[in-house]
Amino acid sequence: MRAGNRTLGLIQMNDPRENRFTTKIIENYEFVADRVGSVVLSALEIQERMDDIFELINKFKITAK
Repeated sequence: MRAGNRTLGLIQMNDPRENRFTTKIIENYEFVADRVGSVVLSALEIQERMDDIFELINKFKITAK
């Protein structure tokens, strides 16, 4: 799974039978995996921003007392 130039993980596909995955099927899974990777990266970036916001709020609360 990729997002931009960042690799987030991989999807391993196994089947004991030979020739079960065509090039087209693999390309489709890669396409979906890259989209999932982009969504995961966006969620991680949003979480980081939320953490920063909460940290600022907590600092403001301490300063305002």
